[in-house]
Amino acid sequence: MEIGTAEHAGTTRVSLRLGNRLWRAVLNGDNEVQQEQMTVFRGKTSGPPLR
Repeated sequence: MEIGTAEHAGTTRVSLRLGNRLWRAVLNGDNEVQQEQMTVFRGKTSGPPLR
C-alpha cells in the first residue's frame, strides 16, 4: 500500500500479486476504487533452465 503525496494527496494505491497476476487499484479518501488495472505476466519459457 502506498499513500499519495503532492498531486496524489488523498489517494492510496493498493497492489496485490498472486502468481503471475498483479492487480492495482487507486482509492480515494473514502476508500472507493477510482482506477484499477490487472496485469498478467508471461510465464517462463519451457525447456532446460538457462545458465
